Amino acid sequence: MSENQALGNVFTFFHDVIYEKVSEAYDRFIDENSIPQKSESNRKVVNQVTDEQTELGYQDFMQQKDLSQEDMNDQVRDYVNENYDDDFLIVKVTEKVDYEALREELIEDLLLNLMNREPYNVVPREYWNNQARRVPSVKELSEYTKTDGLEPFVEKYAPEWEEIAKENED
Repeated sequence: MSENQALGNVFTFFHDVIYEKVSEAYDRFIDENSIPQKSESNRKVVNQVTDEQTELGYQDFMQQKDLSQEDMNDQVRDYVNENYDDDFLIVKVTEKVDYEALREELIEDLLLNLMNREPYNVVPREYWNNQARRVPSVKELSEYTKTDGLEPFVEKYAPEWEEIAKENED
């Protein structure tokens, strides 16, 4: 194997190890923010952070003096584990997340749930849209998109929904 092939293999392995760690950080971010797993608007974040950190870290890794070809994979894993802790990667993930796109996706999910669920489906979509936009955080909005989240949402943000429903029956 030529030296260029060996370096390419190291780069690929380095990228793969970083990808695993960033994926774990992304999953933790999703869990901590109660974002539904089906929400894919920000999955590209994993690739962006991985590529960015691979470029930065690989050069630094290769400049180390005591690298040996025999246990290169172990050295890569050790380097990544020492230099990329979970908290650091969660910060990087958080920086790349498009909160506005995520928020719009969650609002759309909430509206879909409301419009497909009796008795809420008799209320105009525009009303629900206005109420959903009052929810201040992505995490809270995410909680309401769950099937059992509709009633708490309605109680807090749309207590007058029944009056609106009666107006629309006429």
